[in-house]
Amino acid sequence: MGQIYGINRDNCIGQYQSEDSVHLQEKLLRLRKAQQADYESTRTVYDYYEGHVKPAIGKEDWLVQMRKCKVSRALLQHLNANLSVLDDLQRNDQSVRDTDLDEFTLRAVRARRVGDKLNEDEAHGLLVQDMQPREGEFLIDFKPKWLLQSPTAPISWTRCRTCALNAQKVSKSSSQLKTRATFCPLALISGSAKPVSQMLEGRLGDAHPADAALVQSYLLHGEGSKILRRLHHLQAKLDRHGALELVRHDGSYTKEDYTDLALAMTLRDTTFFIRGNSSEQQVEGRLADLDCKPHSRSKRQEWASKERDLIDGCWYEGESRTCVGRDGSNIKTRDQQAD
Repeated sequence: MGQIYGINRDNCIGQYQSEDSVHLQEKLLRLRKAQQADYESTRTVYDYYEGHVKPAIGKEDWLVQMRKCKVSRALLQHLNANLSVLDDLQRNDQSVRDTDLDEFTLRAVRARRVGDKLNEDEAHGLLVQDMQPREGEFLIDFKPKWLLQSPTAPISWTRCRTCALNAQKVSKSSSQLKTRATFCPLALISGSAKPVSQMLEGRLGDAHPADAALVQSYLLHGEGSKILRRLHHLQAKLDRHGALELVRHDGSYTKEDYTDLALAMTLRDTTFFIRGNSSEQQVEGRLADLDCKPHSRSKRQEWASKERDLIDGCWYEGESRTCVGRDGSNIKTRDQQAD
């Protein structure tokens, strides 16, 4: 049947195994959770991926591949029974530690919310390319986030949008979180090796130095730099006004402006998976987590409210040890040359 490997806000990730599952090798099964706000069916998620994300990105080998598949109610019921077992384990952390679950599954158990269940009315799941490292490989993943400044940031800004939001979050967090590792997205396309190297240090951990060198070259000079610049170009093209401006003058803009903003926000939430083998000098990178963001007015108001809080709280201004800031002013020129 199936085994659950990971759980996030909207989905459960697992693997389906049977005697006839050769065609499912190196694929994961992604299923939608029930009782979500702004619930989107698997069919809607897949149609958005095919109709909007793939054409925008332009190259399929830059994306974690996925295809729609049918799932039975019996499978969903079986997995929900497994989730009920995980509920019992999570209620007693000691029993979690005493199980024979692998560390990957243990992390999934601890990260999930008790009561998570799959939608048993779903007729489809998504078969997703498995990007877990194979023997001899390393894997890192990160979210590139906002690769250029917010259109409604103050003229006097010194922090980019991501660094401004991080500063706001750290100010509200406990002392244990005030030293958390962050990186400036502008550094990823600045052409500077130092900030990219610092970003990798916090994600490769004790990996061999050759792994870090391979990824750094990939992001600065290889295919990875093209992927990042494509994301940068799309964010600039799709979000010309900003959510705050669209909400402030709601009704003055076209439906295309609203759908473009939703796609820009989708691209700002993507995860970049990079898998490689330094001994063979092989590396590949793919984008995942590209589900459609709601086009609703309430969602735009939520985004606008966050932007207003950053502006009113002066989080775009002030000193920052991590933000590339205005030193990255050459990014636009590099991006235009790339496209």
